[in-house]
Amino acid sequence: MATTKITGTGLGLPTADGAALGGASNEWSDLYLAESGVIYFGADQDVTVTHDPDDGLFLKSIATTDNNPVLLTLQTGETDIAADDVIGKIAFQAPDEGTGTDAILVAAAIQAVSEGDFSASNNATKLSFMTGASEAAAEKMSLSSAGLLTVTGGVTMTGATPTLTIGDAGAEDAKIVFDGNAQDFHIGLDDTADDLVIGKGSALGTTTHMAFTEDGEVTKPLQPCVLLTIPSKIDNVGGSDTQTDIAWGTEIFDIGANFATPSFTAPVTGKYFMSAQVGLAQCDTDATFYQLYAVASNRTHYMGMIAPNYLFSADASHMITATQVIDMDASDTLKIQLSQNDGASQTDIETSSYFSIYLVA
Repeated sequence: MATTKITGTGLGLPTADGAALGGASNEWSDLYLAESGVIYFGADQDVTVTHDPDDGLFLKSIATTDNNPVLLTLQTGETDIAADDVIGKIAFQAPDEGTGTDAILVAAAIQAVSEGDFSASNNATKLSFMTGASEAAAEKMSLSSAGLLTVTGGVTMTGATPTLTIGDAGAEDAKIVFDGNAQDFHIGLDDTADDLVIGKGSALGTTTHMAFTEDGEVTKPLQPCVLLTIPSKIDNVGGSDTQTDIAWGTEIFDIGANFATPSFTAPVTGKYFMSAQVGLAQCDTDATFYQLYAVASNRTHYMGMIAPNYLFSADASHMITATQVIDMDASDTLKIQLSQNDGASQTDIETSSYFSIYLVA
């Protein structure tokens, strides 16, 4: 404990830890050190502060053993830390900038800010990284006590092989969340299924729109897709110059619930692939032709056609098949129709018939 104070204008030689420069009521004024001057701390001068001419200071510890870093601790004297208190701060400023105004404000800073009232069981603190554009430096990035990094603006990765790694090889899901105004989306690893998924919501598994398996298969479980059949034979359709809606009665599947007899309704604007197969029994040889149509809001598509009076010598069965890529706007409808030119109303539509449509682009 120092007991001797040297307070005069001339300095004598102190004994080890025996003298103080100045006192609580008779402080020294300015301190001048020569170029490259050094301040030594400790009985063995284990920490030094050295002047770096025209640049700044070096803070150095002489410890050479492992795990002995040089340490600079900013300590507040406050005794009751509340939420949002600044515990310590390093600020960067150019106070002598000649243009003044914004130029002489604090341009950047790093500060530690409490995230709540401190207690015996809580010292949650975030690091706030502040920069200025035409302003006093404001927070643009923060690192919370839980390790959450929040950035205002963007993140740019450069270099020969820029890499962003999410996860630490542990058995847990990992994701990127896009926080929108009306809707959130995510891209993430479903570690249980080993799938890369894209979906709606901020949590994996909420609503998966697309999944990539580890073997490269791609599934789109919500993509509009319908397969329809006829539950029982439809008797005596058609007749001379009639165009009949085919009433599909059985839904094998209807992803999106876009079908209601007899029409499919497009949920979104796009290109749709459709396929139809209509089995006909007792085709009338007096009919000039049977024509299959895909009747959509934008246009009618002429699909498949047969001419019984050329093909058959007597009434017979036949299958008309057709495929087509069609354009549909959102809320457009599509239905399949069978037209018969000439002949009697005697033809039956068999249960082997089906209709399928799905969004491709």
